Amino acid sequence: MPAEAFPLGISEPTPRNRRRWLPWLWLLLLGVAAPAQTCQSAPDMDASIRAALESAAKRYFEMSARGDVAALKQNSIASVAASFAGIEAAVKENQAAFTGAKATFGRLSC
Repeated sequence: MPAEAFPLGISEPTPRNRRRWLPWLWLLLLGVAAPAQTCQSAPDMDASIRAALESAAKRYFEMSARGDVAALKQNSIASVAASFAGIEAAVKENQAAFTGAKATFGRLSC
């Protein structure tokens, strides 16, 4: 093609220009091939892991039912504790619903 066909200085693709996109193509292909996150239901878990998760869930539910937001915040990870106002408001708003309720564990599917 004559150079006049590209007045803005845009040239035809060359092998060198094509190689510049090869890493991006690999990144795209690796992203598509990456495995999805999986989860386990209660029967799939080791009994000790299931018991530890249920125990932690009961403990956090009981703290919420008591309205003990200080203990909830203290036992949270740093990033959650740093912006705890929303959780505190939700616990206080729903404390009446939590009072007298009992935590139960059902089977959830992923």
